[in-house]
Amino acid sequence: MTASSSSFSSSASSSASSATAFEHSPARRAALRGLLAASLAGAAAAWLAGCASPSPPAPPPVPGLTPAQKAVLHNLNFTESPDADWNLDLGARMAFDVDASSITPETAEALARIARVLLSVGINRLTVEGHADNDGTEPYNQRLSERRAEVVAETLAANGFELANITRRGYGSNRPVTSNETGIGRMQNRRAVLIVPSL
Repeated sequence: MTASSSSFSSSASSSASSATAFEHSPARRAALRGLLAASLAGAAAAWLAGCASPSPPAPPPVPGLTPAQKAVLHNLNFTESPDADWNLDLGARMAFDVDASSITPETAEALARIARVLLSVGINRLTVEGHADNDGTEPYNQRLSERRAEVVAETLAANGFELANITRRGYGSNRPVTSNETGIGRMQNRRAVLIVPSL
């Protein structure tokens, strides 16, 4: 063997020994531990992401009238009742004649304006109540009050409301707003009431 061959063999042996020493060195073990920890952390994060609960859906909008709608109702002289519905008693504006369910052109125009304003703010459902004084029999007054509710509903429908969205109710003489002992009292009880539901 030549000197150069001997030198090469010695160098290779020395490199192999160094590699073997590194594999078993504390630095090698620390590096491996670091790689393992990073790998485990990544796997845990991925697993947690997959198991995480989805975000809850947004809550539905709270039903009810908007502030703008309430302002319009207030401007039309509707009043809020204890059950949060909004009522407009038309007795002061359109008292019916005795034994009648027809309305005057002035009343029709007032109802047309109310319909236009309500629809302009998205109020498209309401209830119409008809009422009577205590003249006549109760069965007759019941039918009369129903006709009064119907004619008001038809006038609103002629000005944009869907008739199917208007609930009509007659109460005969069972819900007077004042005494029927006087002519003025009976006139005030021959009336219709508009009710806008709060929901």
